Amino acid sequence: MGRVRALEIRLIPPEIFRSAAAVNTLTETLNILSEAAREEEIKKIKNSQNLELFLKERALRSRETVARLLDDAELSGALFSLQDNLEAARIKIGKINLEFLRSLLRHTENLKELSDSLRLNLKEKTASFFPTDYGRVARLAAEAKQKQEKGYWLFFEKLKAAFIADFLAAAQYITFGPEPIISYCFARRSENKLLRWVILGKINQLPNETLLALI
Repeated sequence: MGRVRALEIRLIPPEIFRSAAAVNTLTETLNILSEAAREEEIKKIKNSQNLELFLKERALRSRETVARLLDDAELSGALFSLQDNLEAARIKIGKINLEFLRSLLRHTENLKELSDSLRLNLKEKTASFFPTDYGRVARLAAEAKQKQEKGYWLFFEKLKAAFIADFLAAAQYITFGPEPIISYCFARRSENKLLRWVILGKINQLPNETLLALI
């Protein structure tokens, strides 16, 4: 657990991402993020291809770290399948007696169903989420889509990420067990998403206010 806490401290905080999004050049953004992450490789990113290669290698390193911390091949496989393949995740997680991971699977599946309903403009199906635990996410996303707000889909992704983050926060109070490691795994994944959004936004010269709205 001490190792997990040390890794969590090294996660890039939201205020750093906001600072990186608020500056005017890609070079400034990369310098801020590189210093915060303690990764010189970030400064070498020049285009979207560089970015995707960097993030792919970063994600692989994160998985190796999480797998070592869990020290359980079956649990690691189930956790990573949740990020890659929901069908495989249902099978693998079903074999593991860990309610935290099962709840995470349920939330992931339900949010995907909500995502599909919004994408296909199934208004009645979307409305069926309003009285559930996903009500706030569904209502805000539906309102943004109805108003045809710019960047609506990224706004929805932000809402989903916040919902999962709130659920994972409970793992901080668990002293013994794999839950804090699972929480760190998803926090690192969210960090990679923010890195992609901010850096890709700067590469494509998106307005600063658009990027700041995602953080």
